[in-house]
Amino acid sequence: MFKPRKGLLLFLSFLILTGFIVSAILLWQHYRTTYLDFQGQSFCSINEWVDCDVVTASPYSKIGLIPIAFLDILFFVFIGFHLIRALVKSNTSAASMSLCCYLSFFGVLASLLMAYFSFFKVGALCILCVALYVIHFLLFIFFPKVIDQNITFLFSFKFPPRFWLHFISWVLFLGLGLFVFQTLAHEALLKKIQRQKAQEQKKISANAEHVLTLEEAVKIHFNSPPTPINVGDAPFEGNPRAPIQVVTFSDFQCPFCQVAATELKEMLKPYGDKVVFYYISYPLDQSCNPYLHFAMHPFACMAAKVAMCAQSKNKFWTMHNLLFENQKSLSANKIKELAQKSGLTSNEINQCLDSMELDKKIKNIIELGKTLGVSGTPTVFVNGRKLSTWRHPLFFQAVLAQELNPKE
Repeated sequence: MFKPRKGLLLFLSFLILTGFIVSAILLWQHYRTTYLDFQGQSFCSINEWVDCDVVTASPYSKIGLIPIAFLDILFFVFIGFHLIRALVKSNTSAASMSLCCYLSFFGVLASLLMAYFSFFKVGALCILCVALYVIHFLLFIFFPKVIDQNITFLFSFKFPPRFWLHFISWVLFLGLGLFVFQTLAHEALLKKIQRQKAQEQKKISANAEHVLTLEEAVKIHFNSPPTPINVGDAPFEGNPRAPIQVVTFSDFQCPFCQVAATELKEMLKPYGDKVVFYYISYPLDQSCNPYLHFAMHPFACMAAKVAMCAQSKNKFWTMHNLLFENQKSLSANKIKELAQKSGLTSNEINQCLDSMELDKKIKNIIELGKTLGVSGTPTVFVNGRKLSTWRHPLFFQAVLAQELNPKE
């Protein structure tokens, strides 16, 4: 047993409490940016380089479905519990504090990894995340002093008695925390997001000088001149000679594109051969899209290329469906696996990924999108006019109806 200095314990307690609060804010930021459709900027969204919103919305902000911020919360709760015990009892066991030292060491490693993703992959700085990096580093430096050690003792791998018992308690606590998140916390946060979204919508309606009627919205849509879109050899469904051409610029890693892939087809079904639907891959991925200031969808370019290869084998829509169905688990290996499932051979996949011709094709599509004012996905055009929204069925139907029966 050790009797650590009370001042040191209070300092560590302050760091842990601060870390817990910052992690909770980041967890809320993650849900706000992921499920609130970026409505409004947060207080730490300062410019394109210092932007918490971009970082917390990136694919690197979670492991699977678990936000990194929630794992940080579990970390601070666990070591905070052991620190409170030490404060109350005025002494502490070497085993529990040794475990906290090792956890703080892994916290530093995780911080370095997340800093790398933030700076070099996402291309933006999150000041709240930086605060957490500093807290993890300070915990790593000062926790060993609780048991009169320096950080070098971590690399001796000499564990005190009952160390593994405390380690098992950490594993059980982590498992319980993840279970609670999946069963309770995730749904509770989603409901809170939905309530906030509804409240913000009410504020927008209340503050608006005038709420557009459907007729006015359609009139504004048709006031903009149409721009001919060169769809080239883009994959399509429907009658290529149809009077209505619907073109969607989409990204296989974009969650709303996944929704659009289903909803748009359902809305177009009643129009039969009067509509042709074109799909144009517009990856929001820095590896092939030079207009992105931060990383968003790291496998979107690869997915687009493989889908184009599948198109050459008349397998595009099969590949299209497989990519969207497996969107949450997309990786380089997963995309290759899906490509083989669609009917491509390993050689065809490798040739596709190495194809300079496809690189040029994607580059031309991105330039086309920039010319047309595409800034995000999905972006939908009807006969050369960009829709202000594609998710409002009445608006969509009214636009199609007027395209079929133009007013004089």
